[in-house]
Order: sequence, then structure tokens, then C-alpha cells
Amino acid sequence: MDFAQEGLRTAVTELAVGNAGLWTAGSSAGTAGYSTPVATAPVRDTVDGKAQSTRLNTAIGGLTAGGTRTTYLAVLAAYQATSDGAVPGRSNRVVLITDGVDQSPGVSRDRVVAQLSAIRDQGKGVALVILGVGETAPDGALTALAEAGGGTYTKVPLTPGLPDAIAAAVG
Repeated sequence: MDFAQEGLRTAVTELAVGNAGLWTAGSSAGTAGYSTPVATAPVRDTVDGKAQSTRLNTAIGGLTAGGTRTTYLAVLAAYQATSDGAVPGRSNRVVLITDGVDQSPGVSRDRVVAQLSAIRDQGKGVALVILGVGETAPDGALTALAEAGGGTYTKVPLTPGLPDAIAAAVG
């Protein structure tokens, strides 16, 4: 988790313009299987009396691993929200970082792929960029999600190089 946090903090620092928010997924993220600890807002703005970058970095520091992986539920909600708020002429993307197989109850990969494709087909220009961390990341499933979301999948080892991969995906 330390490498992931370092990469996310670097990405927040390097974002000069644009909007950013933080979504988390898993059984500890609430009854929906995901939560939004920091709502999307311009990175350089002040929100509720705090700089958005400070809010993001505080939430990043509180990230923990563990619990049931509800990747499908989270990525679908984040992709829809990003599409709804997409800004023409800007880079609009969802970056998913995961290390294992989805465990969303009652949600199939085929259904999520179809829904992502339908959102992508609205033409808002949102890209789904996925980083699969470590050897347990399910390459086939994550590639299918990324392609349906108009983006890319990259397998990344859990090494000190992970922060650079995260910063590149976000930046």
C-alpha cells in the first residue's frame, strides 16, 4: 500500500489543472461496495475550507488494503459519474488500481463490460485506465474492462516502480 500511496500523492502534486476525486472499493467501503472519500473537484480549488489537493492527500494517507474486492461495482459507478461530469477538451479518465479478482456479489464481468461499452458509446471521451498490481491481478478480466471503457490495462509489479506507473496513469 505504501507504493500506491506514494504514487497517488505524486500524481496529486503533478496535476496542475483538472479535476480529481478518490473512490475506494471493497467490503469496508460501505454497503454499495464503494465510497467516495473525496468528491471530484478542481485540484487547485478550495472545498469546504481546505485545498482539494490536501483533502486528496489526507484520504490517500488513510487508504488500507483488505476486505472483499468489489471492483466491478466501483468501476462502473466511477465511470458513469466521470462520464456525467466529463469536460470537453480535457482529459477525462478513471484510473483503477487493483490487485485481485473481483468479488462483487451477483455482478458478472459480461454485464459490466456491456454497461461500460454503453457509457463509452455516449461519446464523452472518458478513458478507463487500469493498473493490475502484482501477480494475482486477473489480466483477462481487467483487459476486458479497460477496453470496454475506452482505455488501457497495464500489469505492474509490486515494486518501488509502482509510484511512477500510478503517476503516469493519472497524469
